[in-house]
Amino acid sequence: MAIFPLVVELLYNAWMMKEELNWKLLGFEMSVLRCIAGVTHSDRCRNTDIRLELGVTRDEVNHVRAK
Repeated sequence: MAIFPLVVELLYNAWMMKEELNWKLLGFEMSVLRCIAGVTHSDRCRNTDIRLELGVTRDEVNHVRAK
């Protein structure tokens, strides 16, 4: 599967992330959360609503960047 190498590369480089890479990783994280919640983009649900529904209190990208 092509997603696994991308995730490994993004997580490996998270500490020296450029802004564009940050947005890509945030988008990937939200697409995974949307898939878990069974929500599509055409459902027009806000990201914050999806996070609340799943009980996700923080985004992992900014958590990794803060370390």
